[in-house]
Amino acid sequence: MPVMVIGTFGGSSKPGRLEDFLRPFITEVNELFQRGLKLGGKVIPFMLRAVIADAPMRAYLKATVNFNGKHGCLSCTTVGRSERSGRGRTTVFETVNAPLRTDAAFRNWDYPEHQTGRTPLEDIAHLDMIKGFPVGERLHLIDEGVTKKFLMACWQTALMHANLFIGEADRRMSFLHF
Repeated sequence: MPVMVIGTFGGSSKPGRLEDFLRPFITEVNELFQRGLKLGGKVIPFMLRAVIADAPMRAYLKATVNFNGKHGCLSCTTVGRSERSGRGRTTVFETVNAPLRTDAAFRNWDYPEHQTGRTPLEDIAHLDMIKGFPVGERLHLIDEGVTKKFLMACWQTALMHANLFIGEADRRMSFLHF
């Protein structure tokens, strides 16, 4: 089944009220699901299988705690703990054996610590509120996560060695008089 981009958003801030922003989209998706997509005289079955968004927008759209919150895991019910990390804090999820989240439980509001409110996306027919929001965007997982930490560690190590080298050169040249 081909992937088709059906909407994008860009701007200096998040959209205003989520209901106002999403309702026209939800109405159209449900209509397409009911009647199909007409292309070239053929009716093609339509289903929204996934909503692709970066981590902050995904939490906003689903009305859930951010990924770095105590109850922020999108896949399971593990509870994180906050601990100091460098100049800030990080959330650590210590188990991979917690019960998995389900679409039915999400729609039944069984995750009050994870869900911050109701989302209009629950009104989309056949959209799984857990599996329909895949996690895998490069920006937050790789570029601002592992890669950023790796580059910072390399840079700090290089600066430390540069300071040692400069210090040694300064010591060796201190007896010279110009």
